[in-house]
Amino acid sequence: MPEARNTKAKRRPPGRKRIQVSSVEKTTASLLKELRRLLAARDFEDVSIAQLTGEAGCSIGAFYGRFENKIAFLTFASSVSFGQASGTLQKRLSALAGSSRSVRDVCDAQVNDLIDLFADAEFAGMLRATIKLGFSDPSFRLSYDRFRTGVLDRLTDTVSDAVDAETMDGLHVRMRVVLSALTDNALVTDRSDQLSQDQLLEVLPPLLVSGLSKRLKVTVTDSPDDAAQDVVVPQKVPTSRKRRPRKI
Repeated sequence: MPEARNTKAKRRPPGRKRIQVSSVEKTTASLLKELRRLLAARDFEDVSIAQLTGEAGCSIGAFYGRFENKIAFLTFASSVSFGQASGTLQKRLSALAGSSRSVRDVCDAQVNDLIDLFADAEFAGMLRATIKLGFSDPSFRLSYDRFRTGVLDRLTDTVSDAVDAETMDGLHVRMRVVLSALTDNALVTDRSDQLSQDQLLEVLPPLLVSGLSKRLKVTVTDSPDDAAQDVVVPQKVPTSRKRRPRKI
């Protein structure tokens, strides 16, 4: 007589360790990709684990093998997303600083990059979910707070040697206003009430660079007689290839 099959579902052994998650691990990357896509169109509360795993092509067990719950996954996903966005902005800012652009040009380009970033539906969706949970527990928005602080600190570090303290203080305040405006606009769920990219581009770049042309320190050039007429972001240039700033 054949042996009867055990039809009881297998339970996860108590105390079993979860898989070490990484944003580049295949299953985790698929879950992250689908969460971003879903949040671009709906609230976090409306995204179920069953829906998320189904779209990602993995089992619910695979999800719980990596994350304790949906909140834990959002915390991980927001940290990855804002970290990646921060890295992209850093590369852009470093490239601008290394191309002998004026401080005004660097600031103008940085705010344009920020407007493009916040207009991205997936970034805005992650931002909305993070900020909304942050109202009940501020720790949920730490990843976004680090992102904002990083934007401010990198811009400050990039141009600090080229401007005086008073100008830097004003620039820092205006960048905070820019970030607050972009954050508030992204939190608006009704697209008809949101400011368009064209409207933001019309207002925010001029706001950030206002006052930069009159009170900037002049960059010291090779020769004391050749004072630069435009301030450039300091950079390290090989001795044999020093460039003179363009005269106006």
